[in-house]
Amino acid sequence: MSRMRLKVESYVSNDKTLWAYSLLKGGRDEVYSTSSGYLSKDAAHTAGKDKLAELEALRLGRVGA
Repeated sequence: MSRMRLKVESYVSNDKTLWAYSLLKGGRDEVYSTSSGYLSKDAAHTAGKDKLAELEALRLGRVGA
């Protein structure tokens, strides 16, 4: 699996600012995974880091470890 990076962005929905994360890979930033609806930038960032860790564990065969 090629190296991924985490991108966190805000957006407005029904006059509320919400946050989303995307996991990007490759030289042209292909979107690998995304999730939205977080109430804070920190929450979106933490969720994205958790997803990266989960994917890394799967790659290394450490599921449930």
